[in-house]
Amino acid sequence: MSDHLREIERLQRENEELRREKEEAKAREEAERREKEEAKAREEAERREKEEAKAREE
Repeated sequence: MSDHLREIERLQRENEELRREKEEAKAREEAERREKEEAKAREEAERREKEEAKAREE
């Protein structure tokens, strides 16, 4: 195999690895975003529950 073909294959492997890393980073960011949204929703639900409990006490 010529040096050029080996270089092409090496670059293709590097490119594929970089593509996978980019996809994994995007998936991690998406998971973090969902976790933050879920935490915010839980906090909002807790706040509403406290407000409703306070309203029932009054």
